[in-house]
Amino acid sequence: MIDRDLLEAAAKAAGLVYRIHVRDHTWWVEVPRPGTQSNRSTDWVIWDPLTDDCDALRLAVQLELEIRPNTRSIIVSCKGAWQEVPRDLDGDYAATRRAIVRAAASMVQDLI
Repeated sequence: MIDRDLLEAAAKAAGLVYRIHVRDHTWWVEVPRPGTQSNRSTDWVIWDPLTDDCDALRLAVQLELEIRPNTRSIIVSCKGAWQEVPRDLDGDYAATRRAIVRAAASMVQDLI
């Protein structure tokens, strides 16, 4: 599963209103800015829990995920299902964010 699919599935699991943009082979996910209800382009912000600690933490809290780091990997549980991501060259924070997104995505897809 590619990152775009992971992010889209995680957004669905979180019940977010979202839209995906693609331009010049680059894509991103946007969600409404908190506290706004209009559909103006300035009221949408990029949402990327794979690279943004704040977005990942909000996602983990909203979905009540359990995060368990150990010496070899980061494990995140979601309603009894576990996602494990090895600590890699990208570092502990990147592995934790990816485990959170994979756990969220697993709530709506069995492809991970």
